[in-house]
Amino acid sequence: MSRLFHFLQGGSTICTPTWTSSGIHESAHKIYVPQSGRGFYDVGPGETELRAGRLYLIPGGRRHRYRCPHRFTVRWLHLHAVDHALDQLLAGIPAIRSWPIAHWHHAQRAWTALDDFFPYREPAADLRLQALLADITAEIIGDAPPPPPEAAIMRARLAPAAAWLDAHACANPQLARAAREAGLSPIHFHRLATRCWGETPHARVQRVRLEKAAALLGNDRDQTVAVIAQQ
Repeated sequence: MSRLFHFLQGGSTICTPTWTSSGIHESAHKIYVPQSGRGFYDVGPGETELRAGRLYLIPGGRRHRYRCPHRFTVRWLHLHAVDHALDQLLAGIPAIRSWPIAHWHHAQRAWTALDDFFPYREPAADLRLQALLADITAEIIGDAPPPPPEAAIMRARLAPAAAWLDAHACANPQLARAAREAGLSPIHFHRLATRCWGETPHARVQRVRLEKAAALLGNDRDQTVAVIAQQ
């Protein structure tokens, strides 16, 4: 089953004043749905109070600071977007986003399933969470200013090369062949792709390989790690 997001860990937790950090780099994005009490979270530019009745998206890729003055019960989920560009878009959100939980009432079965989603990842619950995150991400993208015209043109020019690299990631794809897919010289392709994708073509191939391995690990529990690594 194709997924938009990798769910790393999550659950339902009762936090106490020991839940505190003065600043730690967090690569994953987070969904928080507080149930009672209150906590405080800061990814810049300022501290946000987390309180019951709201759903929070906390962007990763930066230093996180958080604290709990008394007692704080929260459902939570750590995640990455499968697509690197989408993951970078989420990481680029300038501050914590939040909505009244009633805004996502139609998806209540998704975030309440976090109580016991891990480690078994029941397929129906996984699909509901995927849909909720897709909905949240679509709302964020809809609120974002449109990209500069030249950026859209560059992405369209590189799209055939991106699709070819992704499809052949496990077969040692050659930079020159990917460049031909975009109608560019290898040097020009490498420069434009790195600027557009936020990663080099080689880094893209390595990331796609790891994502394929992660999908196999999650979906086929009969295969050993050695077999998956070879694939």
